Amino acid sequence: MNNKGITLVELLAVISILGILTLVGTGAYLKYKTDSVDKGLEALKKSSLNAAENYFYDHNVTTVTLETLVNQGYLENRNDPFGRGLQCGGSVTKTSTSTNSDPGTLETNEYKVRLDCHNGSRCWKFPGETKISC
Repeated sequence: MNNKGITLVELLAVISILGILTLVGTGAYLKYKTDSVDKGLEALKKSSLNAAENYFYDHNVTTVTLETLVNQGYLENRNDPFGRGLQCGGSVTKTSTSTNSDPGTLETNEYKVRLDCHNGSRCWKFPGETKISC
């Protein structure tokens, strides 16, 4: 008798291999997606800080929103790095401190960057890029 076909054991082996491959592929994809969002936030954070420093110098203010930076041409875009076509809001605040009362003493500037994207707010303090609570 010549039986053609596959056995239940062979079928289970193929399904098990496919399940393992799917599990490994899904984990790698989720890590890739998380890393790309983090890099997008990092880029937006740095470009926002650079644009805000220029704005502070030109306008002698201590706080500016991302919307103002875009409208005034200091920042090209503020796209949400989560890929949903939304815009991030937020602000950059500058605090200047001087360690001495002499007029010739340089001030130390500290910046707080707040990004408000659709999945919540993230805040950093510069220099040092310390992540802080919003």
